[in-house]
Amino acid sequence: MTNTLTVTNGSGSGSCGSGGTISISANAPGANEQFLYWNQDSFPPGRIVVAESLASSTSVTFSGDNVDAYVTAVYGAVVPTAYGNYRSWIPFVVNIAKDTVLTSVSLAVIATQTNTSAGTGYIILGCDNTGNATAPTNYNELNMRTLTASTVTDLSQPIWVAGTTYTFNLLAPVQEIINHASWVSGNTLAVIIQGGSGSSADAKLFASYENSTYDEPKLTITY
Repeated sequence: MTNTLTVTNGSGSGSCGSGGTISISANAPGANEQFLYWNQDSFPPGRIVVAESLASSTSVTFSGDNVDAYVTAVYGAVVPTAYGNYRSWIPFVVNIAKDTVLTSVSLAVIATQTNTSAGTGYIILGCDNTGNATAPTNYNELNMRTLTASTVTDLSQPIWVAGTTYTFNLLAPVQEIINHASWVSGNTLAVIIQGGSGSSADAKLFASYENSTYDEPKLTITY
């Protein structure tokens, strides 16, 4: 019995037997782009697992035989380093059925700089208001994305310290996405963090997946 894998925007296309694993790597991103995550699908559905969906080089493991699987490397715009109003788009593949009642949701991020001024820094958190988030192709598109009706405004931590983990309660916005008409288990849920600052001194900066010093953002959901 043979399983087949087709990789788009990367390498690793091939075949393997039952329970086999294939290594995959995303192509180098284009100018002003960065790798975001792997989109995945299989026929029959639910027969593959991507070990690290946010890693540009990872592996795909098959379950069963005669599975046709497809993975696509997804890219997005590099967020400008300018200060003022800014947004970050953080995708997570969530394996929770539609309309599941959640009991708690927390987002944890690790600060990459210590603020030297409280200034006017603030952050607003919500979710990309869609049942299956797709990566924005540029920063202007990200700014046009609609947030969930439920958002979280945080002013309680005016000064961040590098290396410190900060957590936010995202139960309401994430529940809104899980209840979305087009939500299906295995879809991508994206958290959008919108910040404001007067200068680099009070900007709230946090580690992405590519950061070599600190861990990437983590979304913890219980239900």
